[in-house]
Amino acid sequence: MECCDSPTFSREVSGITNTMKFDKYTNVARIFPAVITVFPIIILNSFLLDKEISEIIGQTNTLFLVVEHVSVPVVFIYFFMQLNRLISKHFFEERMFKSGLNFPTTYLLLPNNKVLSKDYKTNILKKIASEFGINIESEKRDTKEVRKKVCDAVGLVRTKVKDGRLVLQHNIEYGFVRNLIGGSVTAVTISVLDLILSYLRNEISILTISVALGFFYLIVLVLSKFLLKKFGENYAKVLFQEYLAS
Repeated sequence: MECCDSPTFSREVSGITNTMKFDKYTNVARIFPAVITVFPIIILNSFLLDKEISEIIGQTNTLFLVVEHVSVPVVFIYFFMQLNRLISKHFFEERMFKSGLNFPTTYLLLPNNKVLSKDYKTNILKKIASEFGINIESEKRDTKEVRKKVCDAVGLVRTKVKDGRLVLQHNIEYGFVRNLIGGSVTAVTISVLDLILSYLRNEISILTISVALGFFYLIVLVLSKFLLKKFGENYAKVLFQEYLAS
């Protein structure tokens, strides 16, 4: 059985039973990325295709106007909350971190990793061995089985620390970045469509906005590996810090 070592894993599991629970994690890590990445499709719907849709349904239809300019953006945001998570988790996080085996909370505790000081890592491993009976310190090689062992231990560490103040904050930051990366895939694609349509219709202001948005989302995608690793390591370091202090 492969481990699930993403810091947002428990949050996402609990979200399955109640996806509309607007806690701090949901607001910042899921809604905010959805809002940021929904702009291109709102531009497409409300500015570039507005005339065509209005001609089909009728511009005097008050209900349509309310649905188009109020309800539709809300639906888009909720849809992007789910889509962003799906793309980021399965096409970025799982591929990069191999279902947790390459996540920072795993590789920082491996024998050959030098990011943490030797004494600091020894203290973490001794506490894990004492509390959970998992002896990682004796491992001298970096193998898949060792990584699974570390991954299992970190899962127990996370359960003990739970939502410590700093851990929760870094978990939220990681979730925000991860979901923003996933949303940028769709957003940059729609931005290109916006750019083409605005160019054909000589909509200079929309063309400028589309170029700026597309460039932003593209930068996020280019930096995706760096961002996931950086925020993942920040989370891991705080998790270990609060674990030792507990």
